[in-house]
Amino acid sequence: MGPEFLTGKHGPCPFCGGRDRFRFDDQDGDGTFICNQCGAGDGFTLAGKLLGLDPRQDFPRILGAVGDAVGNWKSGQASTWCLKSRDTLSQPERDFLRRRIEADKAARQEEEARLHEEAALRATGIWQEAIPADPRHPYLIRKYVQPHGIQQSRGALVVPVCDFEGRIWSLQFITPDGSKRFLSGGRKRGLFYRIGPDINPAGTLLLAEGFATAATLHEETGFPVLVAFDAGNLQPVAMEARRRYQQINLVVCCDNDRFTPGNPGLSKGRAAALASGARLLVPEFSDGESGSDFNDFMALRREVGHG
Repeated sequence: MGPEFLTGKHGPCPFCGGRDRFRFDDQDGDGTFICNQCGAGDGFTLAGKLLGLDPRQDFPRILGAVGDAVGNWKSGQASTWCLKSRDTLSQPERDFLRRRIEADKAARQEEEARLHEEAALRATGIWQEAIPADPRHPYLIRKYVQPHGIQQSRGALVVPVCDFEGRIWSLQFITPDGSKRFLSGGRKRGLFYRIGPDINPAGTLLLAEGFATAATLHEETGFPVLVAFDAGNLQPVAMEARRRYQQINLVVCCDNDRFTPGNPGLSKGRAAALASGARLLVPEFSDGESGSDFNDFMALRREVGHG
């Protein structure tokens, strides 16, 4: 990692980019850093991220890799150590390493929680100042869907990222051309936006990736639909829904990314359905048809109907 990242000032993150989300603050000479997107940690965590190693599993490898490069970046003071292999560590040394890893994990979780709380406050403020989404917004028109309670700010649609208690933790912004981004530092895992009526514990609940897909599914079925925002969040949302509503008819309506290697929409959707005991619904397209989700599927059927 170059010295431009070690100035102690806010700047781009060497791992996730951005412009001013990363800062190497080196508190007490421990090499600490903070990123609004990646989280925070000490120099050991930073070294692990640079090396692509997990501090919880690859402690000796990280120590061996940094070896002689131990020191204080601010003072320029350096030192060296001799690394023992995992097999030669005494029990007190093993206990020390375990406590160090646990403490580092707890610190990262605490910092992540703080960032999430700050983002939630910002999200609530933006949401309160936003206006109801215009049904004539270019994105909604192009997708043939209604706003379903979302709002609009500075020309972008604003979709709240909520938990089952209704608290807003973050926001997704959708521009007229369909570009999407989330509020920096916001929480997303296991969270969603609900379209449609309240959830009936004895009824049917659908789960989809994007807002437009979920809106289409609700408009076609009348069932409540949870927007998981991406394929990777399908399983966390599905698992939480199943935990809360054990008897509900849960249906994962995944994307069919047939033109993408590995078809992540289908593979993640199948994993979510299997993990939560849900049904799986997949949009099927004819040879030569474009599209990957249920919004695309219905758009193609409209074109056929008007042809």
